[in-house]
Amino acid sequence: MFTHENLQAYRVYLEFAENSSAIVEGASSWCSFSNHLSRATESIGTNLIRGNSQHNIAARRVAFDIAIGSTAECAACLDVARAKEIISDDERVNTRMQLWRIRGMLLGLRAAK
Repeated sequence: MFTHENLQAYRVYLEFAENSSAIVEGASSWCSFSNHLSRATESIGTNLIRGNSQHNIAARRVAFDIAIGSTAECAACLDVARAKEIISDDERVNTRMQLWRIRGMLLGLRAAK
């Protein structure tokens, strides 16, 4: 097992990734937000894993900072999806709550060590 697989943040991230994938699939191909949502979602996971594997504190913080920034990008994409009526307000709120939870865990990981 990889060390990141033990993180609760990673498990919540995977749930969010599944939900965001469904949103992307529900969007028309001409909706550019869906591509951005997909890339920002992947950035959260990639940088969560990268930060968790770093032994250098500065590099660890940079990776977590990028992941935290990507949560904000995903939130903005969800707002656009709602504005375009691709998702309901309840879906938007629930998915943003997942992001907020991920962000909080990333902030905790960033502060650790």
